[in-house]
Amino acid sequence: MYCSKCGNKILDSDKFCPFCGAEKEYKKITIDNDLSLEALEKRAFLLIEESDFSTATEYVERIVSLDPENCNAYIAKALIKNRINNIDSLYEHYKNLYSKDQFNYIESCPEDSEHINKIINDYEIKNYLDEENIRKLYEYDRNVGTLLECREKQKKLIESEFQNDINLKRIQEFSDKKTKNRIKDIFKTYDNRIAEAKINDETLIEDRKKSYEDFLNKTDDIAKKEYENAIKNRETDYENVAKLVEKDNDIETLNKTRNTLLKLDDFKDSRNYLEIVDEKIKEKEQLLLKRKQEEKRKKIIIASLILLAITGSVLYYLFIYTPANKYKNANELLENRNYKEAIQIFKELDDYKDSKELLLDSYYKQGISYLDNKNYGDALRSFENIAGYKDTDNLIKEVKYQNAIEMLDKELVNDSYKLLSEIPEYKDAQGYIDRINNEYLLLENFENKDLSDVVKFLNEEKANYYIEKYYGGKGNNVIKTTPGSGYIKRNERICVDVSLGNISLNQYNGDGNGKLIFKIKIEKAGDKVRIRTTPVALENLSNKVSNAKAGQVYNVYEILHDSNYTWYRVGNKRWMATEKGWVSIIE
Repeated sequence: MYCSKCGNKILDSDKFCPFCGAEKEYKKITIDNDLSLEALEKRAFLLIEESDFSTATEYVERIVSLDPENCNAYIAKALIKNRINNIDSLYEHYKNLYSKDQFNYIESCPEDSEHINKIINDYEIKNYLDEENIRKLYEYDRNVGTLLECREKQKKLIESEFQNDINLKRIQEFSDKKTKNRIKDIFKTYDNRIAEAKINDETLIEDRKKSYEDFLNKTDDIAKKEYENAIKNRETDYENVAKLVEKDNDIETLNKTRNTLLKLDDFKDSRNYLEIVDEKIKEKEQLLLKRKQEEKRKKIIIASLILLAITGSVLYYLFIYTPANKYKNANELLENRNYKEAIQIFKELDDYKDSKELLLDSYYKQGISYLDNKNYGDALRSFENIAGYKDTDNLIKEVKYQNAIEMLDKELVNDSYKLLSEIPEYKDAQGYIDRINNEYLLLENFENKDLSDVVKFLNEEKANYYIEKYYGGKGNNVIKTTPGSGYIKRNERICVDVSLGNISLNQYNGDGNGKLIFKIKIEKAGDKVRIRTTPVALENLSNKVSNAKAGQVYNVYEILHDSNYTWYRVGNKRWMATEKGWVSIIE
């Protein structure tokens, strides 16, 4: 049986063609047994012209079975294999089968090193026209792109094609004179292209050689001009230096002159000038050092006098004027209820007059002010700083009591419970404690409870800690908590993920994998996609199991979302974080 689309032989059991992928069509072909070879050939070539390669294959196989040395049958097979509709196009196909050219770059001629070295020897001037700059002038691309090697490879490829293809071998073996000549014409096409490449390559090489010669002549003129300019520049530098050496210049000008003399090297009497300049620089530096030392001595004397004056003023200010002024200022601040500033000044005054007693009074009044404004944290700190002063011990309890009641109203149960536990005998604190124990399950009691729940805590870090420590990922009934609080309301049971978002109970199945949602394929490898025990991207990778492999397929049983990633659960305690382009859904 043969494919109706591509004509290749396929098995009866195949549903799709293994060559082109087309679905197999059950087309029964009946060939009249009384047809002559000539009629069979004619019918086969007509089917090929109509691109019915599958039916044509049946006729060709009949021809071969009747006449194994039938050249036209093998030509027909070659047409079917290459999906070509006529013989002329078949020959053109093989003439152009290997016709894509690729240049091979070779050096047209060697560098004229002898000539370049002579120019360097004649024109080089140290520090003005060096060897490196001259060589850069003579840089030239002498390479040319040739095709001869490529064309010769193409000839070998077409020869190999006719030697190894069974249909082409049979055509050559059983062909008549006309067919043999057409095959020779194919090879001649490749020979002509080789001959053409030889001529073109030789022409390119000769042209590039001549271009290189012209380039050398033009560059010689450029090098000569560079040499003449270098001579002029050196002479100009020398003349300028000769004038400067005789003058009394500053040290900056002398250093510039010295650099120029170093550049001139041993040109004329530049070395003698260099010695003169070095001596002048030395004299200038010694004079400058002496001036600096004198200025430093003067500054020290002036600074000492100023310091003495300042010291006297400071001592007067610190021990006579300042304390009295500060004491007066602090009392005014206390009267104006600027307690914070008053406290700071009274601390600084220490034993001055009654500053210590006024400091305690400032803390006391500050605490009362904070309590009146329900600023419980600052009020508590103020009273604790003066514990035992007046009725502060009782006020500390009042602060905790009022703060706890306000927290309970806001359902901040954990914090309220903690404060009330510190003052159980104060007013009706114990009544509130009993209410919390009856209505809420506190986080502090988890270690004493036998629960198998996934719990959402105050933050992601704490959630992961308790899930691993107490619950181990086992679902069963799970408890919902209010985001941002530290308590769990009794009898509220619904599945909660660890990223503040709820999911339904049937999406989580305890120790097992659960219901398959779909499959994903890993598109990126390396450390981009990691498999973790929990759906949390911990920076220390403490929950990492392994890296996902590119191309691997995973089953997805659960999906979670946080602010950064989409998480897929691919097994028991196996989570994978993804971004766009990391994975693709295949089912």
